[in-house]
Amino acid sequence: MTLEFEACEHEDLPLWDFGFVDATRYTLRGEHAPERPAEVLSELVRSPVYRNNFIEPESFKHDPGPIHGPFRADQIEASDYETLSFEALCDDIRRRLADPSFSRPPSDEQRESVGALLARIKKTALHCFHLKLNRSDDSHRHDWWFVYTIFHEYIILEHRGLWLLVLGYD
Repeated sequence: MTLEFEACEHEDLPLWDFGFVDATRYTLRGEHAPERPAEVLSELVRSPVYRNNFIEPESFKHDPGPIHGPFRADQIEASDYETLSFEALCDDIRRRLADPSFSRPPSDEQRESVGALLARIKKTALHCFHLKLNRSDDSHRHDWWFVYTIFHEYIILEHRGLWLLVLGYD
């Protein structure tokens, strides 16, 4: 199976002062079976569109080299993702936004914009995944990983596309 991924929609939602939800929707081109999501993930992590620093405005349009957030892109495999339900994905994001260790949580308006995005995505979601790697995975990090105070990634597969969401803070 060979797939091409083309960005067709992007939202960058601000959180806190330097936090964000970076949401990019990709159209899938090529033969794929929605019932084999692991194959789509394998193709995605090998695709040039997967290289993204998530820091620059519209960073999905630029190739930052061999990185993916705080990680080296070539070290990430489909097996680094765990499957979860859409409800569990939403609960995880809500829990992270309400983290009591922050001196100030995101505003109600900021949380509402994230909720509205998730409500829209829910209509077409088939399979959901969370990147299990975290900032302490030394073997996967690149030289300036420390810029990312928070980095949580979710992928939502649809029939003819996918959403890549990053909840981050830099």
